[in-house]
Amino acid sequence: MNTFAKVKQKARNILNDSRGSHDWEHTLRVYRLAEHIGKVEQANLEIVRLAALLHDIGRHHQDISNGKVCHAKKGAEMAREILKIRPDIRILLCTGHSDRMSAEIAQRMGIAGYLQKPVEIESMAQTVRAILDRPPSKETVAG
Repeated sequence: MNTFAKVKQKARNILNDSRGSHDWEHTLRVYRLAEHIGKVEQANLEIVRLAALLHDIGRHHQDISNGKVCHAKKGAEMAREILKIRPDIRILLCTGHSDRMSAEIAQRMGIAGYLQKPVEIESMAQTVRAILDRPPSKETVAG
């Protein structure tokens, strides 16, 4: 099984138990939209597809804990574990309001970049460019 198929199966297994608004069907809708935008923008579709599959994987943990678990932080932890099969891929964490997740926490976790929603497109583009322009370090790859 290739990398994409492994990540897709893992994400599907996780998201099958999630609530309707952030379940597997939601992820498939995000995936299709991200793929469409990625093609128009001539993005690296492998990375776009993986990001779409993993974008809400921590949400189930937040739901079953009644909000005690921060889905952004849990999702970052889970994404890092899943992406150990592709350690060259860096993670950019983009989340809404969270008093339990910050740029400093993300950095300590080895996350390559952190953005707080709402995000201006130019800010996101600059952050992505900065991540791609710097060489990967042991801290920004799965490890």
